[in-house]
Amino acid sequence: MLTPATDLLNQALQNGQLTPDQAKKLVDAVKAAIAQVSAAAGKEGKEGGAAEDGEALKAKDLRGDALAALQKAVDALLAAVTSGDVSKVLPAATAVVTGLVNFVAATVLGGGLPAPDLPGLPALPSLPVPAPSLPVTTPALPTG
Repeated sequence: MLTPATDLLNQALQNGQLTPDQAKKLVDAVKAAIAQVSAAAGKEGKEGGAAEDGEALKAKDLRGDALAALQKAVDALLAAVTSGDVSKVLPAATAVVTGLVNFVAATVLGGGLPAPDLPGLPALPSLPVPAPSLPVTTPALPTG
């Protein structure tokens, strides 16, 4: 999804204004990518078998909300690049970037990415981490 969105952003920011045909072609590619991601998320949920728990539903809602906001931002960018007013392009492009970042964050936070496999790194400590008992004695400071 990032490639069609960055293609749209690059053209919008480099040219300021696009012909309706150019803009439609770029926006259609982004919308197709959004639809593909949405379909994959729906398929993922159906293949889960058992009913989703609250956390899975919350993550799915976060991604869905992020995709909806991204779609709205892309529509606003389409209007801006075909409006004849170059001053509308930068705010609309910024909203698309924000939408992309929000979607990536929702995917990462929602567990939509595979767990990293980083061999050689030490295991993380289990929580809670033991803390020293208080009060802690402080060493004497040098006097000279």
